[in-house]
Amino acid sequence: MSRTFRPVPATESHFQPVPATESHFQPVPATESHFQPVPARESPSSSADGLYKEACQFAERVLRNFMGTASTVTKDDIEREPNRAQKTPISNEGSYVYAAYDANDCLLYVGETGASIMHRFRYHGSGAHDRKEWYQQEMTSVKFQHLGHLGTSNADEYYRKLLEAALQLAGKPKY
Repeated sequence: MSRTFRPVPATESHFQPVPATESHFQPVPATESHFQPVPARESPSSSADGLYKEACQFAERVLRNFMGTASTVTKDDIEREPNRAQKTPISNEGSYVYAAYDANDCLLYVGETGASIMHRFRYHGSGAHDRKEWYQQEMTSVKFQHLGHLGTSNADEYYRKLLEAALQLAGKPKY
């Protein structure tokens, strides 16, 4: 896919407003803003340090929320052939973020998918996780969060990738 970029006049917005009914995020009151303006007296390195700290705090909140709300399945659940007449949480298509763990509950891998968990682990061509050494030798369970049926727009993929990156930053997976 080829993309053409054009300069955007200062009067034209880069972002289109999202109606409240379509937003996946809750508004943050101004008193709880995650981003604070950087005073002019700070050096570039200290403002970068501030951004890094904010990103780490955000990632920690995402990880805590994920751990508190994620569903868990075993490797055996993933390897069982799905009953086509009965949809299960891991065979339903949708948007997901997921984390694979070993027997000691050590985080091995974090990912995202716009397909089902089962499809991503077993049928995703050469990228299927069941062909990976960490899956075959170490993985015992997967925690996943269904994000709903977000659709196929780039924004939905970016949302999954943002959550995936936050989980990777906070969780520090082995792979």
